[in-house]
Amino acid sequence: MSQITIYLDDSLESKVRQRAKQEGISVSKWIANAIVASEHDVWPEHVLASFGTWTDVPDLEELRRGYGKDSPRDNLD
Repeated sequence: MSQITIYLDDSLESKVRQRAKQEGISVSKWIANAIVASEHDVWPEHVLASFGTWTDVPDLEELRRGYGKDSPRDNLD
């Protein structure tokens, strides 16, 4: 396992220590978990590039057919 040194201002260090204590884990583990979580918060570039490119969007009512009674929905128009 590798080690790394990071520099945090006093306020940020306090927040990190507090969150780690709340979660019952070491500061090192909390920071490692935060890094892993940040890796999953961003869509890959190829997914972002595909937004708005669908030209054959199916009818939503057709997609819902066969799934049973749907919950009431508010009209957003």
